[in-house]
Amino acid sequence: MRKYSILLILFTLLCLVCFPAEKYVWKNVTIGGGGYVTGIIACPTEKNLFYAKTDVGGAYRWNEEQQCWIPLTDWVSKGEMGYLGVESIAIDPQNPNRVYMSAGLEYYPATKPAIFYSEDYGGTFNKTVVPFMVHGNGYGRGVGERLIVDPNNSNVLFCGTRKDGLWKSSDMARTWTKVSSFPISETDNGNGICAIAIDPSSSSKGSTSKTIFVGVSQMGTSNLFVSVDAGETWNPVEGQDSTFAPQRMVITPNGYLIITYANGAGPHSNKVEPLSTGALFKYNIQDKSWLDITPSRATKAPLSGVSFQQNNPDILMVSSTNTWWAQDWAPSKTVKGDEIYRSTDGGITWTSLFGKKKTKLDVGEFEWGNPSLSPDPVSLHWATCITLDPFNSNRAFVNSGNGIFMCDNLNNSITNWKFQVRGLEETVPLGIVSPAGGASLLSIIGDYDGFRHNDLAKSPAQGRHNPRIGTNRAIDFAENDPRIVVRAGSSAFISKDNAKTWESLIPPFPEAKDGNLAISPDGKTIVWCPENSPIYTTSNYRNWAQSDGAKPSQRVISDRVNSSRFYFFDNKTLYFSNNRGTTFAKGSTNPSLTSVRKIRSSPAIEGDIWIPSADNGLFRTTWMNNLPVFTKIDKVAKCEAVGFGKAKSGKKFPAVYIWGVVDGVEGIFRSDDEGKNWVRLNDDTHEFGGTGDANEIIGDPRVYGRVYMSTAGRGIVYGDLVGGKDSKIVIDSEDYSGIKKAK
Repeated sequence: MRKYSILLILFTLLCLVCFPAEKYVWKNVTIGGGGYVTGIIACPTEKNLFYAKTDVGGAYRWNEEQQCWIPLTDWVSKGEMGYLGVESIAIDPQNPNRVYMSAGLEYYPATKPAIFYSEDYGGTFNKTVVPFMVHGNGYGRGVGERLIVDPNNSNVLFCGTRKDGLWKSSDMARTWTKVSSFPISETDNGNGICAIAIDPSSSSKGSTSKTIFVGVSQMGTSNLFVSVDAGETWNPVEGQDSTFAPQRMVITPNGYLIITYANGAGPHSNKVEPLSTGALFKYNIQDKSWLDITPSRATKAPLSGVSFQQNNPDILMVSSTNTWWAQDWAPSKTVKGDEIYRSTDGGITWTSLFGKKKTKLDVGEFEWGNPSLSPDPVSLHWATCITLDPFNSNRAFVNSGNGIFMCDNLNNSITNWKFQVRGLEETVPLGIVSPAGGASLLSIIGDYDGFRHNDLAKSPAQGRHNPRIGTNRAIDFAENDPRIVVRAGSSAFISKDNAKTWESLIPPFPEAKDGNLAISPDGKTIVWCPENSPIYTTSNYRNWAQSDGAKPSQRVISDRVNSSRFYFFDNKTLYFSNNRGTTFAKGSTNPSLTSVRKIRSSPAIEGDIWIPSADNGLFRTTWMNNLPVFTKIDKVAKCEAVGFGKAKSGKKFPAVYIWGVVDGVEGIFRSDDEGKNWVRLNDDTHEFGGTGDANEIIGDPRVYGRVYMSTAGRGIVYGDLVGGKDSKIVIDSEDYSGIKKAK
């Protein structure tokens, strides 16, 4: 009995660690889109079944009832971060519940490339690690699809690769074999096999299809191959024009292969192949004849997206890519992007939808992109994929560099396009802060500056931070006066109204940009470490002076209590300034402090610095003889990020949040007793790929239990304690009561 009692105790303790002791609900901080959706895949045999894939934000499934996108890959762990790069998605038309996904990112080699398979519409996945490269964020990621299920034989799949030729599975993706007879393994541009199409009429249901077309991303030589014996032998398609490289292709029920072409691999230009021209061809599979059906306005444009109406294949839609033409639906001629063409006669004649005021745009709830409110609204660009609804001739989806657009009145003379990104979040956060007064959250992100979030469930009506510079690298606020906020990217700015408006911080030299900055609790001192330049400090935000002892691009933080103190960490050593950044002194060194992420200063105690080590856990400082002493926090074996939030009722010290490994389990944890005990807040279905490059995890100072986290490409996520007495607090964005007074 003793043996089993001990085992029971151990099992109980393990459960307490491995499973959340508190129930959390996880959501996105709503922005809406913000990243490149590389494709939209429709099921030809089940109504309203669509999937979307992204280059760094995972995969989604369309929910018709709620008119939103459901994320399918939030189970991706930190170690699996590369699976947020989805290269291709394939649906089994005979079993629509069965969906496949190839995923991986070349620059995350720790994530082995894999083909995933699901029997429940992507609700759960199993995987097969494959021996070839998959790169969802690689050059030419807008082409496709590279992965396809034989429409007649559900056991058979083909997968085209960038560098390893063509592969085949005969057991529903469980195992893969290279098709050695295919003549091309790789191309000079690294994009390889870019598209596959299988002719359903070449066999009957239950038998393997005979006719398969494969497009290869090369020009000046054969780039379209066909097999008429189920992939045993291959030949170049006769009569092909190899002036351009194929992008996407479809086979219509009336026997045509339709292919879009461009002089490179979409969606954008590179130095080798500046994407600028293209064509559209129609190939009669039976008589092997070709017809150039390029829309007249697009004669010199790269074309990519192509789709047909299932019940009437003479209805075709095609999209350009990497064209920057004025989009006439926008009130400003500065809004430029791609064009969409529609034909109702098989490509003989075409209508340009974005020309001559034939289209209107509705951004709906995503006011940050509203062309009537924003000086820089969303544009429909990088439109490498357009997908007609197989069951609704009025509806089509088109991808974009900022999300997805949808139209549901294509048969009208004036079409209305909606920015249809509800539920789809693909920004890359680079910094987040949650002040004790003002907005709930302030963010900076890649490409789109960042936002002031008053309501976490609504897209910021104010729009992006303005002036706009694209990518911002650093943000901070004055602890004692959250009205004062600073940010930096290619330029630096200060706000005196909690990020509503911004004014420039004029540096003493024009090349000052990026790097990191911090502001003192009283808001009077800014320390900035620009890129490739010495560190500077300022008073009154105008007069800059060199600061001795710090380094370019160094992450610097302020003490959250004492306005004279600043810190940075470098080479296992904590450096500090006691004179508002004028000079920095070298503090103590600890050999265990390796792979240190963003250090944090606690808002409760002067000099209380918490140091996350991805190798060795979490440390905090005390001070002796004006030097820091490092104490390791027990139970935390590894730590990627640390932050603070509102203290639990009855506690004085703030709640501490981490992404780390506690007692052998990795995830998001909270401690209410300064790190003595920890509770896991997320579960294995809510890992979001970890904290990404930003390594941000912070609590909310006004809502106990609320935690915010950066991701690698799924935007900003946050968790709320279910049933927590603070979870329903409505934050007044102009409430600055309770802010501690400056010392």
